[in-house]
Amino acid sequence: MSIVLALGLMAAIDPALPAIEHRTRVKHAEGAVDALYKTRVSISHRQIGSATKPGTPATLRCVWRANIHVERSAVHGSGASLSRQIARDGVVEGHQPGWCNGGRNAIAAQVARRTGEIHDQVVALAREDESVLQAELERLNGNRQG
Repeated sequence: MSIVLALGLMAAIDPALPAIEHRTRVKHAEGAVDALYKTRVSISHRQIGSATKPGTPATLRCVWRANIHVERSAVHGSGASLSRQIARDGVVEGHQPGWCNGGRNAIAAQVARRTGEIHDQVVALAREDESVLQAELERLNGNRQG
């Protein structure tokens, strides 16, 4: 009888992972506002499969997901700060044979090699956030005029 190992998701921010930033400019009635999206990457691990006795193929592997935690900051012409926290899970995913604890460095290296894909996700997230930022700017302008 095999024992299925199912450890819960464990997320850790790895300082070895590259910091990703994206800048964009959003236009509105009172001029353009520069927005900066600073991103931290965390990796969640899930152990699946089973360790077996010698001579029997093992099914033990680590399934991982890279998640992004983005902080948007923008400063309105009036000096008001417009910030927002956004998270997106599973921007890149993969798996590796063996134990999660033993493969963390290799997994972090795999994620680091896929920084371009992660950056593309941050850019897409910034595009989605543009309407939210526009609404915040409109509210701020309405409060100043009213």
